[in-house]
Amino acid sequence: MKLLAEKFATTPHTSYTVKIQHLPLHDPFLHFHDDYELVAILNARGKRFIGDYVGEFNGNEIVLVAPQVPHCWHISYAIDGKSPLAIVVHFSRFFMGKDFFQSPELSGFLAMLEKAERGVLIKDHFADKMVLKMKKLPKLTGLKRLLVLLEIFESISTNPDYHLLASVAYSTKKDHSDYERINTIYEYVKRNYAKPVNLKEVADLVHLSSPAFCRYFKKATQKTFFDFLKETRIGQASKLLRESNLSIAEICYASGYNNVANFNRQFKQLKDFTPSTYRTIYHKNKVI
Repeated sequence: MKLLAEKFATTPHTSYTVKIQHLPLHDPFLHFHDDYELVAILNARGKRFIGDYVGEFNGNEIVLVAPQVPHCWHISYAIDGKSPLAIVVHFSRFFMGKDFFQSPELSGFLAMLEKAERGVLIKDHFADKMVLKMKKLPKLTGLKRLLVLLEIFESISTNPDYHLLASVAYSTKKDHSDYERINTIYEYVKRNYAKPVNLKEVADLVHLSSPAFCRYFKKATQKTFFDFLKETRIGQASKLLRESNLSIAEICYASGYNNVANFNRQFKQLKDFTPSTYRTIYHKNKVI
């Protein structure tokens, strides 16, 4: 699967672009572009890739991503039956002129733009407030359209609760073939998690020996391949526990495990509950 370069065109009446997408799957391909991207992912659970970061997301979130940083969101399923929604804003560093972000009033947001090379994540009620403003943008024109975007910039720059996703060592000068490899591995696991996974077969997909593959994957994602596989399987099991009436044993086998005791142990390691307790608590609306 190729790493895609995206381009965005403004109109004579706009200095930045904004779109709202209702899609069952959002960003199925790793891609990058020359603009900053501010994206709100709503009503969905799945896995996100930002630079060298690979991890799960659930619920509402906003991420600010710098130019040339490969990224994508693989949506596994919707939350509470709602349609997965993406609100995406693209703007260039110079969309308001060469020195716009150098002004003293924007020093806080400029610092966040610098951090965006690692991907800036904002969640919970901080994200909820920004989402309300982002939803307004497509309907606005003229000066009001710009002012609301600046209000969002202010919210980001003054938000004390944010997280950086990619590692400190991450650099956008990485070979893009790295991301094609990771995407190939991810797609293989997505298709094959429910059956025994052969390490050599996965390594062959990216033209590495098994030991070299294990070293490569750990360096690229900060986790082992088998940890990634476990997270994928437990994520699928969690979905089945919430959304089906299958027995624990049936879910165990459907998620790629052949031993219920091992399944229970690994599920508790990641979720802090046994599968049966997780299901019970979820249906009492204590687990989201």
